[in-house]
Amino acid sequence: MPAQPQLSQAFYASRVTQKGTRAEDILAGSRERNAKLGITGGLVFTGIHFCQVLEGPEENVEMLLSKIRMDLRHQSFTLVYHEPKAIRSFALWTMGYAAMPFADQLIVPLIN
Repeated sequence: MPAQPQLSQAFYASRVTQKGTRAEDILAGSRERNAKLGITGGLVFTGIHFCQVLEGPEENVEMLLSKIRMDLRHQSFTLVYHEPKAIRSFALWTMGYAAMPFADQLIVPLIN
């Protein structure tokens, strides 16, 4: 039986670059792609900032982090942590979502 890939979990925060960016524009594609890649997690969008947890096979998490870093919708990308994970925290969510317009004061310290 083949070995299971090493799981990892990453958490990042960033600031949106394009006014009018909607989480819905990101979620549909993310959920489909994440299901194919074995990625689970959650996204918080305040209208100004993104916070996201990604978890899954290490190489897939790395690939997505690289893609997000290059995504022109993000600036001030800050990787808060990235570490091995024994079990998933968001096993049922290919991409959970919460709109939290009041959470900017919690996110700003992460990216400054």
